[in-house]
Amino acid sequence: MNKNITEWEHIVRPGADDCHYRGYLVAGARLLQYVGDCIACLSSAREGTGGLIANMNANFRAEVHAMDELHITLKLEKEGNTSRIYSFTIMKTIEYANDGSYTATILEEPILAADGTVVLVVKPH
Repeated sequence: MNKNITEWEHIVRPGADDCHYRGYLVAGARLLQYVGDCIACLSSAREGTGGLIANMNANFRAEVHAMDELHITLKLEKEGNTSRIYSFTIMKTIEYANDGSYTATILEEPILAADGTVVLVVKPH
C-alpha cells in the first residue's frame, strides 16, 4: 500500500475483439472498461485492495478504432474516509489506418478521446 500514489497511467491498444461497430469502431462502454481496469490497479496500489465504482461520468470526444494506442490517466482529485474521486483522460497517441493499408501514424499531438470522473468507494482503514 502506498497512499502517496495519486496518479496512474495505463496504456492499451484495442484489438478487433474489442470492437462493436462497423469500421472497427470501439464502443464507449469498452473505453469505460479500460478506465475501470486502470482504477483497479491504482486502488490496489493505494488501498491494498480494489474498490467499488459507485459512479462514472464520461464525455466521449473522438472515435477510437482497433489498434489505436490509448493512454488512460487517472488523477486523485478528492479523498474522503471511504470514497475517492478521480478524474480521467483517454488520449489517443497512435492512430491505425482503417483503410486496409496496415499502417499506423504516431500523432504529433495526442487526441483527447474521452474524459470524465469516477467515484470509488473503498473499505475504511
